[in-house]
Amino acid sequence: MQPSISVIIPVYNAAEYLPRCINSILEQNYAGIEIICINDGSTDESLKVLERYGDKIKIINQENKGAAAARNAGIKTASKDYITFIDADDYIDKGLFQHFADSVGENDIDIFMYNGKIITSQQEKTHFFFNESMFKPNVTEQSVIDHYSIANYFYGNQSVCNKIYRRAFLQEHNILLNEGTIFEDTPFYFKSLIHAKKIKFTLKPYYNYLSDNVLSVTKTVGDNAFGLFDTFLAMENDVQELKLWDFFCYALFQLEYEKLISVMSEMKEEKRAEFFAKSKEFIIERVQKLKPEIYCRLININYCQALINYTFEQFRDTLLLSKSEYNFQNTTFEKPLFSIIVPVYNTRRFLPLCLKSLINQTYGNFEIVCVNDGSPDNSGEFLQDIAQKDTRIKVITQNNKGLGGARNTGIRNATGEYILFLDSDDWLALDTLQKISETIKEKPTDVGIFGFNEFIDDNMHLLPTNYINQFDKFDVCKCTDIKPLMYLFQCVWNKYYKREFLINNRLFFAENVVFEDVIIHTKAMILADSITFCRNNFYYYRIRQDSIIKSQYSHKKIDDLVYAFASTIRWLKKDGFYNEYKDVLFAFANNILGVHQQRAGQTFGKILVERVKECSELRELLGISK
Repeated sequence: MQPSISVIIPVYNAAEYLPRCINSILEQNYAGIEIICINDGSTDESLKVLERYGDKIKIINQENKGAAAARNAGIKTASKDYITFIDADDYIDKGLFQHFADSVGENDIDIFMYNGKIITSQQEKTHFFFNESMFKPNVTEQSVIDHYSIANYFYGNQSVCNKIYRRAFLQEHNILLNEGTIFEDTPFYFKSLIHAKKIKFTLKPYYNYLSDNVLSVTKTVGDNAFGLFDTFLAMENDVQELKLWDFFCYALFQLEYEKLISVMSEMKEEKRAEFFAKSKEFIIERVQKLKPEIYCRLININYCQALINYTFEQFRDTLLLSKSEYNFQNTTFEKPLFSIIVPVYNTRRFLPLCLKSLINQTYGNFEIVCVNDGSPDNSGEFLQDIAQKDTRIKVITQNNKGLGGARNTGIRNATGEYILFLDSDDWLALDTLQKISETIKEKPTDVGIFGFNEFIDDNMHLLPTNYINQFDKFDVCKCTDIKPLMYLFQCVWNKYYKREFLINNRLFFAENVVFEDVIIHTKAMILADSITFCRNNFYYYRIRQDSIIKSQYSHKKIDDLVYAFASTIRWLKKDGFYNEYKDVLFAFANNILGVHQQRAGQTFGKILVERVKECSELRELLGISK
């Protein structure tokens, strides 16, 4: 005799999708089905759609309580041998229930897992829920297994909707969904998994989950997210009671930190800091109980270490920003306060984070000038696509002129009162423009300086610098006041410049030259009538192995380095500043050239020494003979 099945459908404002869902069940042509639809306070035409099916379905009406409560109501009403769940905006393919019956036979299987497709119409791609890698070797669709045969517990298979459960099994172990919180599927899945003695599965994809559609039950991430901590504790208690802690503790821990980070990225902004603090405390407590040699091998462990080691602001500006959506705007400003110039060359994989950090700024009066400097990858296509969605973005495409040439194009096309330079593999803190605008309002300036963080790309280590703290004694000043510190950091990306100041003083970069910052930095600092400071580490500087600075030495790279200092010295002499600044330039040049000589290695180190000796300006500055 074939097992009977109760199909539970939670419904919330899903009138558009209900016929497809219910019809896919009726078309199974399987005897012994009952369909239980829980109308969870729908405000659209869902109830009317349900009523058209007459006695083919059971309808339970309740006020809106969420998906978990709706499913629990269905479980308590169900009367058949087995229970399965289908969301109202999804559907199943023909043959599922017959396949289930043929597979189960006369056995009392606790859980039957079947595969499904995640269909994303925008990308026109179909993703399967799970594959053979979920199971340990030698496990097949003919096997009757338990949790010991499952290798990857929490990847691609946590949904309650691609499983058929024996009803008596759920009742025996009092397995229901957690109400009043988010993340209700995984605890239900996990509790049923650890108690199940007989599990079967098929890799055939019968379930169709349309990720683009409106969810059948509402879910807002706010205070309800704090229930996650109790949920995790309950899951931990379950495995401890069954004496399975050593078997599951690392899988549970990985689930915990990945889910906490994921939920934090989706929740309301005003709740994030509090949730971050509680998550950090929760995770640190568990790390102390784990073996380091196993802990360090967990998937995405760098994310966990970031949660432990970053401040909330750093975490918000890195991981949460990378997971967030773009806050596109359709507002343009005739006279924006800021122009952020982003030179782009072959950095497609870094552009989303870079541009999100600008598009999602807490301050809105700005424009973004992206200069595609002849990128041979698809950076240009990405920029054009983003620009169509946000009117604050300008995209300029040109033949390759190097970083300096791209910045020059940006300056000439900028309309903001102040200019910032952002390299396309780096990004800014989300409150950067807000805080700089407050400083400008109080202290208008030619040049403003702020701090930065170093981000190690390989391991996500974040190293806040104390650079900006060196200027604590200064408020508004001129270069003569901070002369010993003027070369503390010569890059232009941790500064903001008055555009009129740059244009009037013809402060443009050398093109197709590396180390292009040195001459511009020197000129800007000396010529500025005022220099001010924002005492925050706004800039995130990504350190990666394939960057220009980290790239292999060549004759051109060495020539560019020598040129940068020679042209700086020539300008100082021409404009009468050489005697005043030669001592600080000597200290800077001596240090930088020494560092590069060591980095260049034996062969190119010798070439660098020879190039320096051949340069009359450097020979004079450094006091060396030819």
